[in-house]
Amino acid sequence: MFWRLDSTVVRRLARREYNAALRTEVYRLDASPTHDDRLASYRCTRDTLWRAFAPATGLRPAATGTLPVLRIDQGGVYEFAMFGELLRGSRKDLLLLRPAFDIKGRDLLVQLVNSARAIFVQIKGTGVHRGDDLIRFHVRRNTFVPADDFWFAFHFWDRSRNGLFPECWLVPSRELARRTAHQRDAAYLTVDARLDASADLWADFRYPIQDQAEVLRGALHGLRAAA
Repeated sequence: MFWRLDSTVVRRLARREYNAALRTEVYRLDASPTHDDRLASYRCTRDTLWRAFAPATGLRPAATGTLPVLRIDQGGVYEFAMFGELLRGSRKDLLLLRPAFDIKGRDLLVQLVNSARAIFVQIKGTGVHRGDDLIRFHVRRNTFVPADDFWFAFHFWDRSRNGLFPECWLVPSRELARRTAHQRDAAYLTVDARLDASADLWADFRYPIQDQAEVLRGALHGLRAAA
């Protein structure tokens, strides 16, 4: 049994209540599959549900021709990969916002639900090896302004696995500034990481990719505790 109703009906017929598990207000609707209640007129079966969404004039013949090709720039691959991991690791306590366009290197905003605490993340990725073990990332200086609420995520595409390297580097911008303060390139900061964790100078900021949500969650709670 299904009920088909739009948002105006929900607001009119539902009652609002606080959900402790979600820590927010929700709309609650109680309906019976058999009784003549307030939602009876919106009740429908599986066989009739689709008809309500079908065009009144009927379906048009399928269009012929070549389907469009979805093109995503290389940077977008790493961004969407990180979004997916954060969504998977969220316990409904992280809100992800992606700007429609790049805002001074801020690719992602991660906010702690029901709080004003948020972290901006710049996501960098590469699929290039330098030598057998070295991976080099570049950060534009004109997008780099160290702040407590600004982090960097570095990801590596491992061609030998044909997929992302199972670990990534999550670095607070102030720590990145401290460790690169000796660099003199006018345009870029350089982060040299190594696949071998024992030789990696950034190993203390290296995490399994499935732990990204937990790392940022801890950082957000740290911001809240410090406020």
